[in-house]
Amino acid sequence: MRALFALLLSITLLAGCQSVPDTRAIPLTDTGQSIWLIYRDWHTSVLIQGDAFWQYSKAAHAHPQLESEASSARFVRVGWGDGDYFTGKSTNAGTATRALFASGYSALQIIGYEQDPFASIPEDTRVQLHITQDGLVALIAYIDSSFARDDAGTLQPLMSYVDNAGVFFESAQRYGLLNNCNTWTGAGLQAAGLPIRSAFQLTAGSIFDQAQYIATWQASQLQVQP
Repeated sequence: MRALFALLLSITLLAGCQSVPDTRAIPLTDTGQSIWLIYRDWHTSVLIQGDAFWQYSKAAHAHPQLESEASSARFVRVGWGDGDYFTGKSTNAGTATRALFASGYSALQIIGYEQDPFASIPEDTRVQLHITQDGLVALIAYIDSSFARDDAGTLQPLMSYVDNAGVFFESAQRYGLLNNCNTWTGAGLQAAGLPIRSAFQLTAGSIFDQAQYIATWQASQLQVQP
């Protein structure tokens, strides 16, 4: 028990360490594409323009539920988490604790917005990031690689226990103490070409703070509004 407490304390301290992105690695040229990092409570997700997701995501065309959600969306929001907790199947403290050490499966959430989503996403919980075309394609490929498939290559839909939450699919990635929704988001931003540190960045705030730093730097160098 003491060993577990010591482990949790060490991880908490590591997660709380501030990581400042390397400004030399922040993309400033050919950054005609935009994505948004969304921060809500303990969770982070990524918002992508719908036409780009539809164009570059192979998964978007691979299942009727996902196709219906994304085909006409102006924006698509993607997040990841423990299967039982994230889908709303079980959201008690026991499920949350079990997910850290013995998650049975993980889930991807895809929400398609046919209208402007920014009215429903508070300004202080989102940050716009400018990336290259290659970065956008790489981010969407990262999302596609997170989907679980059966032996026939078919995506595996999950039931949603929450209203108006888009669609859920089983993920190929494993959820755990050191690999949660925020490290997944951080790795996605890395794939997009942004110098985000994701290892041990276990809290939503740790990822969001880095994204804000990048957005502020880009705004100062590109003279654009974040």
